[in-house]
Amino acid sequence: MRDYKDIEKDYPPVEHDVMEDSDDRERVIRDIIHTKLSTSDRHIILMYADCGSLRKLGERLGCSHMTARNQVVRIRQIILNEYNKTQ
Repeated sequence: MRDYKDIEKDYPPVEHDVMEDSDDRERVIRDIIHTKLSTSDRHIILMYADCGSLRKLGERLGCSHMTARNQVVRIRQIILNEYNKTQ
């Protein structure tokens, strides 16, 4: 897998979060992503949202699309579990 520092260079923090103006549900999910996920998980899920393809994500991470899929499924489950705790 690519070094996470290289990935972090490709996806620097943005000054204006596009989700800032969204509804409460999206705000809760954004907070979960930024507070409950590890740095590597946060980068993976944001890269997946950016490229929208498991094959492209796998290429960026330097792994197979199935490995990328397993990571995305695991991270989604973390987000869902944390979201359900807030309800």
